[in-house]
Amino acid sequence: LPRRSARDAETGLIRLEARLDGLGAAQGARLAQVVERAGDTVRRLRGLIGRTGFDPDRFDRAAAGTGGPLVPLDAAALDGPGYETRFETRFDTRLALARRALDDGARLHQLAATLPLGRPIRGQPVVSSPFGTRLDPFTRGLALHTGLDLKAEYGEPARATAPGRVSAAEFAGGYGNMVEIDHGHGVVTRFGHLARIAVRPGQRVAAGDVLGMVGSTGRSTGAHLHYETRIDGDPVDPQRFLEAGADLPAALQTD
Repeated sequence: LPRRSARDAETGLIRLEARLDGLGAAQGARLAQVVERAGDTVRRLRGLIGRTGFDPDRFDRAAAGTGGPLVPLDAAALDGPGYETRFETRFDTRLALARRALDDGARLHQLAATLPLGRPIRGQPVVSSPFGTRLDPFTRGLALHTGLDLKAEYGEPARATAPGRVSAAEFAGGYGNMVEIDHGHGVVTRFGHLARIAVRPGQRVAAGDVLGMVGSTGRSTGAHLHYETRIDGDPVDPQRFLEAGADLPAALQTD
């Protein structure tokens, strides 16, 4: 009887270990799916943000500090022979990878929320003059157009395309009545030729807040919105940001 009890106990332990192994495998498979989906989201967001001309790594460098010695991990070695002797378990490592992927996705989502990916006027913007080299409407010579001219009715609200701080709200020569928004990370937007300014310097604004009314002040041939995006003071085609903003919902989908 004691021998039988011992055999039964041993059999029970074997079954329990097999069950635990099965649970571990199932959890590992679920974690692998989390890592894969989060990784896909990270790749989509990095690609989308990179299309604007902004370096996503710049935001990571400006984030809250973390550190420690670098111990490279070959993800392909997760299922390799002898892995358990170097790391505690495959599950723990997959869990760490999942957390990292989710954290990366959250940071990129946060970055996307600070970039000017919104629309400066309601509806689908219609470009009357694109960014880049063009014939100047006054001199008829070649000149650099540092923004987009968007068709809009006189008095139509011009809106912030991302949260930020009003760094200028004044008459500015050829811009006419102009509002400039500092979004951080060296990113700035400008709204020119306004009929009226509705904000003041130093004011915090949210995406969609009204900055002023479309007009034709300054060097302008008629009512429209001159819209600029700049990175570190250099003009960047705002169309990149508008297109990235249109694609953002798809980039955030997790299937």
